[in-house]
Amino acid sequence: MTRSLLILLFLCCGALAAAGVNFAGSWDAPVNDVSAFSLDLTQTGNRITGYHTAIAHRGKRVDSVLPDEGRPSITGTITGGVAHVRFQSGYDESGRGEAVLTLRDNKLEWKITKSSGIHYFPMSCVLSRQKKHPPKSPNHAKQLQAPYVTPPAPRQTHRAGVASYSACS
Repeated sequence: MTRSLLILLFLCCGALAAAGVNFAGSWDAPVNDVSAFSLDLTQTGNRITGYHTAIAHRGKRVDSVLPDEGRPSITGTITGGVAHVRFQSGYDESGRGEAVLTLRDNKLEWKITKSSGIHYFPMSCVLSRQKKHPPKSPNHAKQLQAPYVTPPAPRQTHRAGVASYSACS
């Protein structure tokens, strides 16, 4: 009985600690001609789950897991106002890792702390909360391939041996 009470107390404390922050919602990084990154997150107490879309190489690489495609690609817990999550690529089964999500001034900071395999998640990024949840366009990747004026050279980042380009980094 004492053990059960301690477990219940621990779970309640975790839920109260997470109550001060709200990670739930749709989050998008600024879209440019090279890449896009978005997260759709759900929060229950100190638990966080969600789905992602990462578009790279001017729409030639789409790494995405959407709600109708199965299990969440983002899972984790919130401790001290910071979410520690694991992510799974939708592009390649080998792509996975861990990231830290931090809320600052109604912006969500994403930073990968560990990764392996092939994926197109940015190493770091600042996302803005969307007021509404518009449906994702199935043609979003094609829109990124449209003719455009050559933008400044994107920053090249390397993760798990794969070079990728991102507006985030």
